[in-house]
Amino acid sequence: MRSVAVTSWTRAELQDLISGIDDVWADASETLAATFQEFISAVAKKVERLTPGGIVVVDDRATHDSREREILIKGLRAEAESHLQHTIILFQRNNLLQFWSALLTADELLIRQSDV
Repeated sequence: MRSVAVTSWTRAELQDLISGIDDVWADASETLAATFQEFISAVAKKVERLTPGGIVVVDDRATHDSREREILIKGLRAEAESHLQHTIILFQRNNLLQFWSALLTADELLIRQSDV
């Protein structure tokens, strides 16, 4: 079957397309810092409207690694003590079998991860 698009590709363009690597690389630490700031901002916005003792649930779709999520939740605990009047749950599900979750209260931080 012939291609719908009539495009001629150079060898370099095909290699770039297949490898999926862009010329511009992002710095992982900058990306994590930006994610952290957005996370802090989103949680702060939610807890403004809650009475003390309220629950905030965050469905994490930004991080890709459990270490990144631990940095976020531990950073939230250190950064914003006013949020600790509330219960904050950070949840991430890779698929039907794998999950990662953290429960942050004024007294404790519990982290659970599936064994699969």
